[in-house]
Order: sequence, then C-alpha cells, then structure tokens
Amino acid sequence: MNGIIVHRDSHLENLAGQLANALDAEPVDNVLAPRTLVVAHPGLGRWLLREFAHRDGMRGIAANFDLIEPWQWLERAAERALIEAAGADWKHERLRWHIHALLPEIRDAQVAGYLAGEQGALRRMQLAERLAGVYTQYLIFRPGWIADWEAGKDRGDWQADLWRRLRKGISGPHRAQRRDALVAGLSARGDGERLPLHVFGVSHLSADILDALQALSSRREVHLWFPDPCRHYWADLKTPRELLKRQPDGEELYFEIGHPLLVSLGRMAQDFFIRLDALGLELGGDEGGDVQGEGLLGVLQASLRDCAPERLVAEAARLDDTSLRVHSCTTRLRELEVLKDALLDALVADPELQHNDIVVMAPDIGAYAPLLPAVFGETARYVDDPSCIPWHLADVRLVQTHPLLRAFARLLDLAESRFALSEVLDFLDVPAIARRFGLEPADREALESTLRRAHVAWGLDAAMKEQAGGAAVDRNSWAFGFDRLFAGMIAGADGDNASRDGLLVDGILPLAGV
Repeated sequence: MNGIIVHRDSHLENLAGQLANALDAEPVDNVLAPRTLVVAHPGLGRWLLREFAHRDGMRGIAANFDLIEPWQWLERAAERALIEAAGADWKHERLRWHIHALLPEIRDAQVAGYLAGEQGALRRMQLAERLAGVYTQYLIFRPGWIADWEAGKDRGDWQADLWRRLRKGISGPHRAQRRDALVAGLSARGDGERLPLHVFGVSHLSADILDALQALSSRREVHLWFPDPCRHYWADLKTPRELLKRQPDGEELYFEIGHPLLVSLGRMAQDFFIRLDALGLELGGDEGGDVQGEGLLGVLQASLRDCAPERLVAEAARLDDTSLRVHSCTTRLRELEVLKDALLDALVADPELQHNDIVVMAPDIGAYAPLLPAVFGETARYVDDPSCIPWHLADVRLVQTHPLLRAFARLLDLAESRFALSEVLDFLDVPAIARRFGLEPADREALESTLRRAHVAWGLDAAMKEQAGGAAVDRNSWAFGFDRLFAGMIAGADGDNASRDGLLVDGILPLAGV
C-alpha cells in the first residue's frame, strides 16, 4: 500500500514508540544497511535515538540509523531521480562569492551608494552574504518570483537584474527549476528505495519538499509523524484580529477563536495541518488517550489537546505548584544563572532525576554558547560535585562549540572592535593559547593586574579612538599603557618611588613594579 500516512499525537514520546514498532515490523533486505530516517532537526534526532535505546530489550543501544534533515533528503532524492542534479554553485556557501563578484556591475543608486566609501569592501562582502541567504529563501518559498525574473519581468528591480546575471554565469539547474522535473522523476522512477520512508517530528515542510514526498508516495509508503498539540480538527480556528477582519462576511461566521494559545503560538503547526488537509490526507485524531500530567503544566497541556481553554481557567485557580514557571531576567547571563539554580533545585527535590533527563531549549541557543562555560563549567565534563551540571550543546555550528574555533572567530572580528582590555585578555583564557605562550593561571592574573594598574581601557592609540568616535587622545589606550610599562622598565623602580617622586621619562609617568 503506497501513499502518505499521517500519524498525529500530542505526545512526542507516543510517536517515537509507534515509529519504533513500525520499524520493527518492516522486513529489511540487509540487516547491516543503515535505516534512513528524516527528522525535523539534529537535536530531535539525538532525542529519538535515546528513546529507541531505552526501549525494553535494547540494552541502552540504538545504532545503524542514518538521521538526515528534510533538505538533505531532498538533495539525495534529486541526485537519484534526476539525470542533472542541481549545481553546487547555487548553495549558499558558493552563491555568495558569485554575488560578490557581480555587485559592482549593478546599476542602482542605492547599491552604489552603499558600496561607496572606506568601508565599501566590507559592506560588499556583508551584502553578498545577506543576498545569498535571501535568494536561497526565494528559491524555496518564492519560486514564482524567480520564474518571473528569468522570464525578463521586473526590469527596474536590481535584485531581478542581479539574479539574471547570476543565472547566466552559473551552470546547472537551481532548486526552483528542478522542482517539476524532480516531482515527475519521483513519480515515474521513485528514489531507488523499497522500504517506507519515515519523516519524524515535522510541523512544517516547504512546498517543494512536500510535493516531492507526495510524488514519492506513488512508489512507496511515506509516513509523516506529526506532533500536533491538538487532537481535534483545528484548521478553522482564528485569532481575534482575523475574526474582526472577516466579520462583515456572513458566510465565514463558522470560524471561532478556540484556544487562544493555539491560534497565537501554534500558527506553524496549524498551517501545516491545513496543507495536509488540502492534500486530502487522512488526519486521524490523537490516539494517546486522556492521560493528563500533574499540576498546572498538565492542565495546560490537556486544555490544548482538547481545545478547551475553559478547563485551564477553571482548574488553574485551585493549583499552586511549580510545574510551569516564568522567570523574568535582564540579560542572557542572568538567564543562565537562574536556570542553573532552578536545575539544582530540581535535582535536589527529585533524587531519581538524572542529568540526561534534562533538556534546555531556546529559539537561538547559539547566542548562549559563549556564556555557558562561565556558568556551567566546561562542556561534557563530569565533576564529582553536586553543584556541577555536565552539559552538551546541540543544534549549533561547530565554531560555536569548540573554544579554539570560537577564539579564531573572535580574532577575525578583533580588527573591527574597540580593542577593549577584556576582549584581548579573553584570548588568554583559551587553554590552547595559554599553553602556546607558556602562561600559567598566575601569569594571566599578573598580566591583567599590571595592565589595569597601567590604566589600559580600550583603543590601540589616539588615532583609533578618534576613528571609533571618541576623543583623539592616547590616555587609557594600549599605546598609553605600554608607554608606561616601558618607562617603568627604564626607570627600574621596584616600588612606588617613581610615582611618589614624580619622575617622568620623556614626559611619561613610569609604572612602578614592572
């Protein structure tokens, strides 16, 4: 039986268990061949493997799985189903360099003005990077615009002009061009696999990926494991603002608000639900039963699952627990400090709670990466201390997780910085750099103490301070501090005699005790 089968459940754990049972029931031709699973993001893939490993009889092991993201599956499918795959130059990493080369040819006053001046070279690179990301999004979500541009429309649009120049200089079809050919190829030949394809944990898929999955479903089964927060049909729920817009239309009075949290925070899942419904797919209800968690969080989850906000209003007043809390913090660093206190409190309150039972999520976890070692210590290191929590960072680029790569990235940014004392000294906190220069922790402390006594604050010299918008004075710059250090070495005063006697070396007050 071919086609797309949608599995909905408001409990992700239930979906993981059902997926594991489905994989066990599928006969394989080669037990050594890895099973390919498409997951929404890498962090979810790691969680899924953990769920597999802790099933009965698995002995804590889940191996031989090839976990890929939806866009990676699309690339593989295109390579197998198409004779001519998409050109590598259309990928973001290479596309930006093609854009960088063509930007001077664009005859647009705004672009020319932006690229003019002393910072023109830097702005040109920044604009190329930004445009590469924008064009990549156009290929996915605005293929119609791309087709119009290539047909010669929008002659007055510099973005369209730049795109046409790119199209002439890059060989091979791009993602929008190959879309129809890919759908036809998958419908006619499939992707060379026989076993069902499982797509787990997705609440959003771009139109070309969903079209490709639908085409593939004519050749083999495709299972979509959709974590839907609501068990009922909720495609017709609207926000109050949308209802006000539709009020004059008497034919659309069947719309309702439903659960306000669903319509305000669940728009992506609702849009995905509507798209699946438009394809004519069977969207069965949540089969997870009426199990409700404890406390305020359990009541909230149950009200979302049943689309019954009145239940939350009725029961929340009598509940007084900490299963759902909101902490208002002023900075990211303070957020992490409060988080650590909350986690330590939870670990003390529940002796059965383990470190690997805890997951922390954020919209942009990479923004917290530089601050995590300051609060939680070094990554993936267990210390026999109840106040230490071992941690591992997922879903971020390698440069944000490895201290040496982070230091190299900061080094590249240093030329555009103010050269603050703390920014420079941070490099000496990287163990590899400290070892390279033979610095012990006591040396690092002595360097900072000496530089602070020399009153080094920021800026290389007076010229740099003026360039950064400050006064053109050497005071408190690195040049100012080094002059005092060198003068202290020349004067040779070990105590405070130089400062007390007012001895100047070439007009500079020596720093005592260098």
